[in-house]
Amino acid sequence: APLDGLWRATEAGIFETTIKLSADGTAHLVEADFTGLSCTSADGSWTADDGRLVLRLTPAGGAANSDVRSYDVEVSQGRLTLARGGESTTFVPVSSVPSCVSYGFGSWEGTLSARIDGVPWTFTNLSVDTERVRAGSLVILACLDTATSCTPDNVVLLLQVNGAAGPLTPGTYPLGDISSGFYGLVNLFPDDPDFPGFDSLRLTPTGALTLTSVADERIVATFEFRANERASNAPPAPDGSTFALVTDGVIDLEYR
Repeated sequence: APLDGLWRATEAGIFETTIKLSADGTAHLVEADFTGLSCTSADGSWTADDGRLVLRLTPAGGAANSDVRSYDVEVSQGRLTLARGGESTTFVPVSSVPSCVSYGFGSWEGTLSARIDGVPWTFTNLSVDTERVRAGSLVILACLDTATSCTPDNVVLLLQVNGAAGPLTPGTYPLGDISSGFYGLVNLFPDDPDFPGFDSLRLTPTGALTLTSVADERIVATFEFRANERASNAPPAPDGSTFALVTDGVIDLEYR
């Protein structure tokens, strides 16, 4: 029986492992530990010969050394059984592969920084929506570290990328409106309920976001844009400014 396909083993409340064995020899592994509240994912390759399955994997984040695992393997009655070290695990067919983000055990770590009106900002209070990456969009919110959560109500910097239908891919997305290309919003006064911030909607496109890597658990990009009041009748910022310039933007985030 063929080994290629999507397989999952679950022990309720303890662990869940999903393996994707593609016909081209590539492999993807997601392991969720419910007791330790942790999740890891890895990509690599697989080979099978004479009842042995060998996985050669590189964990997300680019670890220096590959993880090589060898199992006794059997497919019987629509189930995949992997055994090593005297222990065996039975997998059943599934239709999709989860990401570690979907388990919610970790957090986004890395760098999100930019100069706003010439002043350097580094954000650690982030909200990243990658659920729509497979449908062609990405939303990143950056908030003050003093905020208890990061939502559109207290955002300092909002970056939204909308691509064509289908999975979002690396590339340069020129600054546009919220329905196409790249949209940016900046608000240095998120605690002021009367000031809605500056956005890129009403300016001639003069900015862009360049994605060099995009996946459920990894985002690498650069960006810059300029913005003015979100509406023509919006009040000026509390400091009297009517314009914001965002430059030297860097995104290098991984979900761990």
